[in-house]
Amino acid sequence: EFSLVWKLVRGLLVKHTGMHRFFHDLLGALFGTFVSRVVVQNPESFANLSSRPLMYLANHQTGLESPLFMTLSYCMTGLPVQAIAKPDHLNAWLTFLLAFAEDSLGAGHPFRLMLFDRLNPLELIENLKKPGKPEASMLVHVEGTRSSAANQPVTRISSIFLDMAIEKDMPLVPVRFVGGLPGQPSEERFDFPFKNGKQDYLIGAPIMPEELKNLPYARRPRRRTSARTGFGAGAFFRTIGAPRILWKVDRS
Repeated sequence: EFSLVWKLVRGLLVKHTGMHRFFHDLLGALFGTFVSRVVVQNPESFANLSSRPLMYLANHQTGLESPLFMTLSYCMTGLPVQAIAKPDHLNAWLTFLLAFAEDSLGAGHPFRLMLFDRLNPLELIENLKKPGKPEASMLVHVEGTRSSAANQPVTRISSIFLDMAIEKDMPLVPVRFVGGLPGQPSEERFDFPFKNGKQDYLIGAPIMPEELKNLPYARRPRRRTSARTGFGAGAFFRTIGAPRILWKVDRS
């Protein structure tokens, strides 16, 4: 367990970008205000893979978690991060991050966006399957929209992303955001955690593309279901030994 103050987040951002801007101060302050813990289920496996692009498959609770998790991934790995979003579900905070990053750091900033038009899914497939190895990790909110209440399980994952992970040799990393929503369903879609609370970011054990590739195609949906259980609070921690708190925010 390590103490994490917002200045450490800012320091890592400055280290990776090579300059200090107010942009870094704001992201560090938001992280310190709205994130309680970052828990990594298998720190050793994650560290061994942190130098290569990863595909994060996540649930979705709040608008703010998207840019903050992209910031976290960039701090932990130093690699650019690309979010995949539908135009009609593009939240204001993700748009803000991208615009502010470009204004502060220039066009070569590490935060990227790929829009997915559900009326034209072939466009996404073509973009994902462009030749060459990816340079950036990807954040995919697998159900495409924010949940309405806490403890809602993820019920579907598009095979497009699993196929891409195999083709591009990208490890899959399940991510679960916890603590951002009320217990009862709400019609409101929250930008910030419910009642300005704090979320935990839970990062599951990586699933290697070779594991999926070696399975017969008919069995991949079952492995996909197994991967999907990584989003469930109980199954997420079903491992030999307990997951380790990597960072815990210290506001003292």
